[in-house]
Amino acid sequence: MEFRIALAGGGTGGHVMPLIAIAREIKGRTPAARIRFIGPLPFGSDLFAAEEIEMARIVAGKIPRYLTPSLLTELIKIPVGFAMALWQLFTYMPDIVVGKGGYGMLPVAAVAWLYRIPVVIHESDAVAGLATRIAARFAKLVLVSFPETKGLPKNVSVQVVGNPIRTTVTQGKRQRAQERFGLGLHPLVLVLGGSQGAEQINDLLLRIAPELLRDAEVIHQVGRAREDVFRRELAQVLEAYPGTEQLYHVYGFLNEEELEDAYAAATVTVSRAGAALIFELAAVGMPTILIPLETAAANHQYANAEYLLNAGMVLLLGGKELTPNLLLDQIRWLLQNADLRREFSEHFRAFARPDAAGMIAQLVLEYAQANINKSTGRS
Repeated sequence: MEFRIALAGGGTGGHVMPLIAIAREIKGRTPAARIRFIGPLPFGSDLFAAEEIEMARIVAGKIPRYLTPSLLTELIKIPVGFAMALWQLFTYMPDIVVGKGGYGMLPVAAVAWLYRIPVVIHESDAVAGLATRIAARFAKLVLVSFPETKGLPKNVSVQVVGNPIRTTVTQGKRQRAQERFGLGLHPLVLVLGGSQGAEQINDLLLRIAPELLRDAEVIHQVGRAREDVFRRELAQVLEAYPGTEQLYHVYGFLNEEELEDAYAAATVTVSRAGAALIFELAAVGMPTILIPLETAAANHQYANAEYLLNAGMVLLLGGKELTPNLLLDQIRWLLQNADLRREFSEHFRAFARPDAAGMIAQLVLEYAQANINKSTGRS
C-alpha cells in the first residue's frame, strides 16, 4: 500500500534533520511510501533532494510578538501561506501530516485539520514553542522529547518519545576522522553552533584560540555564511603563533559523514543547546559544554540545557558571566578530568532515545492506516 505523508516544519536544521530521520524510518518500514515536505525553502532543500523527498514550497509568516521593520511583510505572509497550503494539501491530499515545529508548520497543520487529515506533531524542546502550542490544537497527538515539556495546552494527547536523530551519527570512526580532517594525536574540541553557526560562539573561540591550541585541536562548524570572514579573522589571530593554524579546522557546515566522524574523534564538544544537537550528542555520549542561544524563543535553549545540567549530564555556560577566559577554563577542566567526562558520557547516553525516529515512524504509519481505513469504510 502506498501511504502519502506530508512533512511540515520551520526552515532550520533543528526541524529538517529530525524530519529526515523520520522519513528514513518510514521508508525502511514501507518503501512504497510517498513523502513530501511542504514548507519554507530553501534551507534543507539539498538534504531533502538527497533523500528523494518531494518538496512543495509555501511561504509562512512568523507570528509577530513585537514591532519590527518586517512586521507588515510577516502579516501578509500569514494568509498567503494559508492559501498556498490549501492548494498544496488539496492537490496532494496526504493520509497524514507530520509537523516538526516552527512557523512553517502552522499553515499546513491548520489546513490539514480543515480537510480532516490527521496531524501528528513533535516538539523538540523542554518548553513548547508558540507554533507548537497553536498547532497542538489541530493535532491528534503531540510527541515530545523531554519529560514534562512545559507550555503545551491542556487536554492534548502527549507521548514522550525523545528527539528523532539520524542513526548514522553513532557510526563514525576515529581513524577515519584522523584521515578526513588531518588530525594529530592531540585531544579534540568539537565546536558546533547549529546548522547556521553561532556568532557568539565564533567570537569566543577567536579570543581563546591561541591558548586553546596549546591543549587541543579544534574542529569548528562556523556557519556557511560566516566561513570566509571567520577564516580571515582566525588567520589574523594566529599570525603571531606559527604552526598553530594547522590545528584549527574550520568548516562552514559539517555534512552527515563529516559530523559522524567528528563525533567519534572528539574529546569534548562546545555546542548550542538546540534539541537536535543535544540528542545527537547524547546518543554518542559526548562530554559537552552547552552555550544556549539567549535570543531563542521562550528561552527554550536555556531550558533544555538547565534540564541536562540538573541531571548531571553537561556543563552550562551563559549569561553575563560567560567570558572567553571562563569558557577556556571550563574546556581545559573537562579535557583534564577523565572521570568527569566518563560520568557525563554515561548519564548523557542513558538520556538518549536513539529509537525515537523509529517510534515516531511507526505511530505515523498507524495513524495513516487508520485514516485510510476510515475513508474507505474498512474496519
